[in-house]
Amino acid sequence: VSPHKIVRPLLDLAAEGLVSESTPHRMAAALKMLSTLTPVFLDPKLVPDGSETLPRALELTLPGIDVNDPSKTDATLRFIASASARLQSFRNTEEYTELAGFLEEYAHQFLERLFGLLDALEAPPKKNKNGRITESSTLSSFFFALTVETFLGAVPDDVALSVAEKVIRAVSAKATPNALKYYGAMVRISAAAVAASSPDVSAAKMFIPRLLSQLMDDDCGASCFAAQGEDELVWRLRMLAQACRTCGGLLQYQDQLFHAVELSMKHKSRKVYKAGARLFRGLMEGLTSTRMMFGSCEGIGNDDGDYDFRWRTPMPEEWEAGESLLGRALALAESYAFPESPDGFPESNDVDLDRESLFRAVRILHAVRKGGRWTMHGVLSDEENSIIAHASSDRGSLSRFEAKTLARLPPKSGVRGEDGQKGSTVARSLWERLFHDCYAILRAVAEKRPDDGALLYRCLEPIELGTEALAKNSSSRPSQRAESGFKAAYKGVVAMKRDFRSPGGVGRRMPRFVQKLRIQALHEIRLGASAKPSRSSRELFENLLRQLTQISLNDFPRVRGRARGILTRALRVARPIARRGVIEDAIRAMDDASSAVSTKENANYEKLMGSADL
Repeated sequence: VSPHKIVRPLLDLAAEGLVSESTPHRMAAALKMLSTLTPVFLDPKLVPDGSETLPRALELTLPGIDVNDPSKTDATLRFIASASARLQSFRNTEEYTELAGFLEEYAHQFLERLFGLLDALEAPPKKNKNGRITESSTLSSFFFALTVETFLGAVPDDVALSVAEKVIRAVSAKATPNALKYYGAMVRISAAAVAASSPDVSAAKMFIPRLLSQLMDDDCGASCFAAQGEDELVWRLRMLAQACRTCGGLLQYQDQLFHAVELSMKHKSRKVYKAGARLFRGLMEGLTSTRMMFGSCEGIGNDDGDYDFRWRTPMPEEWEAGESLLGRALALAESYAFPESPDGFPESNDVDLDRESLFRAVRILHAVRKGGRWTMHGVLSDEENSIIAHASSDRGSLSRFEAKTLARLPPKSGVRGEDGQKGSTVARSLWERLFHDCYAILRAVAEKRPDDGALLYRCLEPIELGTEALAKNSSSRPSQRAESGFKAAYKGVVAMKRDFRSPGGVGRRMPRFVQKLRIQALHEIRLGASAKPSRSSRELFENLLRQLTQISLNDFPRVRGRARGILTRALRVARPIARRGVIEDAIRAMDDASSAVSTKENANYEKLMGSADL
């Protein structure tokens, strides 16, 4: 009824808790209270003078960034993220102008706190056999990145530029392997902030030459890496990959960056060539991705209007550069996996079964699939294209099957396969080449090295035949979780400000940063939905299904589990007759294995378990 009467005493209580050194537990409670109150006390319609309290609250929360107390650090970052997100809503108002001087000083204090936190981090906990981190007391890399992004989106443009300068100096001066993900997020976000807010400053010229110069050795004409340790080399490659993702303007550096990828693949360390594969993925994302631009959105003032979010789409020359780089990367992978193969599609008999060569080949193929998702997706089958042509020609009504097919088509997501006949042809040919290589390698290893579980597992990594949004590690899921959490926090406030039974529902007037998170998650989902490999080559798709079915009956539980996950997602987009074939193969294998099972040590027992799971 009267929020300002309740909020003021609560803010005073929170301030007392933040300055109390004798009762540290009160500080954590005060931080959580501030996070809860943010939707109310920073809303000018509810608490008109709430923004006056913000500078003191932000200053008092800085000591909450404590490497020895992850929960307190998490609560502090949540408050700063919430407060920064609300600041974006009134960037061009008089209240924001009054805060500009404070934000400049506070930004550098906040940055120094983050550097101190990251430099003191311990080594991240090891993953268990299921690929999960068992300890829950780690700093969330996603929420850390979200906090930095919302904060840089709230500060003035010149402050964001000075923060980016400090970040690039910090990552150039030292390597901190324990905080690699967090520093990488800061590089990616600060490069995006410079690219979006400083048109007179090239983010690519600010980041790429400096990071490349530290990676390459000038004495050998930039044809080899500079002499440095493995951890430092991995650090340089990963920071360069993160900068490539968002800085833009990569066309002039594409050859130098791909040369760094080639050098990393020749390195004896597996960590180094994995980092090189990530550099290729970052380069492809920076050139060919369609994504929301950094910052809030067009339009100023309150959060009650319609928003016009800005999007970054590739230029024609960037599409061409991406296609060329994918071709070069596939040729590089084929040089490791099929060294004696003639030109054209290699077969399983051409595979070089040297373990290290295959590890490098599948790592490159995995990077091609992940980095080429914008270039190889969006293809429609001939049947779908004919139905679309029939529907648009207005030559008669559609059958039920044709209407269902049209309804199930994915929404356009700005990928290459949607760009007319030329784009569709390029996307289809690249997809066929990639998965033909994957099929040849997988088949050769399954036939000739069936007892090498580690190699089989790695050969499955590049393969994803279903809709990517269904995968457990889908990039849309963190954004969905963050959006749901913020929406729950703001739901009561938004509902209170609307008249009873007003149209549109409370979600229609959520703050713009909540809506942006939602749109980001939905864009990732529609991008994954556009990847339906059975549209590109039905024969190759179903050959891979049969090969995955055989590997799902393997003796190694982790190999079976991974193959079964890929197969399950693929069957959701496969033809019914292909699903039937997989089911019949599983039942046949179960019949054969059940007749000979006596003990758990028997090989048929593993086959029986695999067929039952399948």
